[in-house]
Amino acid sequence: MTPTLVLLLVSAAAIYASCEFFVNGVEWAGQRFSISRNAVGTVLAAFGTALPESVITFVAVVFGDNDAQREIGVGAALGGPLVLATVAYAAVGFVFLKTRKKQSGALLVNVDTRKLSHDQRWFVVIFIVKVLAGLVAFALKAWLGVAFLAAYGVYIWTELRGDGTGGVQPERERLKLRPA
Repeated sequence: MTPTLVLLLVSAAAIYASCEFFVNGVEWAGQRFSISRNAVGTVLAAFGTALPESVITFVAVVFGDNDAQREIGVGAALGGPLVLATVAYAAVGFVFLKTRKKQSGALLVNVDTRKLSHDQRWFVVIFIVKVLAGLVAFALKAWLGVAFLAAYGVYIWTELRGDGTGGVQPERERLKLRPA
């Protein structure tokens, strides 16, 4: 039991350190390509963190040997965002509640609710359409994948062309892999 616990803690520390390098690198990649910080967070970081799960889902759906494997991929595509959103909302809500008691709501004042609600509306609508499409059988359902991909493309395009300034930005950390 002790070696397993030590391995778990070492692995968690390695994952945390990797995340620090990843976020730092993504921030500087956005700086290098003159992408707004908002777009870096909503597009680049999101793409980088979702890519492993997306590839696994894609492989299960496209290259699955039988219907059960393909159905697992479809379930992962539909259920993954729901589970992650549920956990993320609970964690963020818990932090807001704990911080509000200590700082009398100061953390909540700094949240750009207009931008947050825009992003949430975009993805909630797509998610609801996906779930509803999963409940109905029709011949052109496969083309919905192309429509969803196009919708994400439009979202990315609007994010990358927006300025996303949103007020005073904190100073960026130095690049960790190759500090200048």
